[in-house]
Amino acid sequence: MSYRLHNFLKTLFGKFVSVRVIKEADDMTAVAYEERKNQLDDNALHIGLVTRSLLRKLHDEVTSQIDKAAKYAISNLPLHDETLLSAQFLNFDTRETAIFSQVEHFLNRYPTLLNFSSPSELFSLSEDFTSFQLLERNDIPDRVWDSAIVSQQDDGGDIRRYFRMVIIWSHISTMRSSDGSFLYGRLAKVTLLVLVIPHSNAEEERVFSLITKNKTGFRPSLKLDGTLSIIIQMKLANPEPCHRYEPMKEVIGKAKTATMTYNKAHSSSASSASTTASTSSSS
Repeated sequence: MSYRLHNFLKTLFGKFVSVRVIKEADDMTAVAYEERKNQLDDNALHIGLVTRSLLRKLHDEVTSQIDKAAKYAISNLPLHDETLLSAQFLNFDTRETAIFSQVEHFLNRYPTLLNFSSPSELFSLSEDFTSFQLLERNDIPDRVWDSAIVSQQDDGGDIRRYFRMVIIWSHISTMRSSDGSFLYGRLAKVTLLVLVIPHSNAEEERVFSLITKNKTGFRPSLKLDGTLSIIIQMKLANPEPCHRYEPMKEVIGKAKTATMTYNKAHSSSASSASTTASTSSSS
């Protein structure tokens, strides 16, 4: 029985462990089968013809799907979008390789919001841009960098750090010279506009979804300029479900006071109307 067990283990090792390693081991339980260097290459694994054929088919199907995904991404993603490429000038870490034409792209795209039409204004803007490129990292306080940091774990388990440029530029836009003027006032105006450009239509789609959920077949008469608009505004202002809403005591107190005032006013009106009606009938 012991011989059969060891022979079974040897046969099992032979499917994925190097023959040299198996022969060098005095005892089958001492084979270092877990070490990758002692294992066979993927193409040399003894897994049978049927299994290998299925794996090859699976490999081809997976490769085909990945190929389709790559083609779709290249065709549909804005990899060469001029606006996205030009927006890279505001990245502090790559400022030295940025060019002023990237800033000019947004001047041409938003001429009403960024009215730097005169030669003197363009020259001053280019001076701001050059000064920004020469800015040192330690010119920005550590507290700003600490508040802007974002840590993210990638697929390999490594932690990557990013900095939110909106926080960095919020500080840069407030930096002043010795005479009290803003150092990067013109460039900051361009940069802050770029940072608030919507990168998706998720918010708009969310509003459409809210409308669909509220204006249903059971409530088809809700008007966009009436009740439906009020419902949507309330839901956008407070996305938490209504059954979880806990009003403040002050709000509850004011609501009770308003209710009592309303009831008294209408009850007195009702009493007066009743008295008047009784007097009229008596007459």
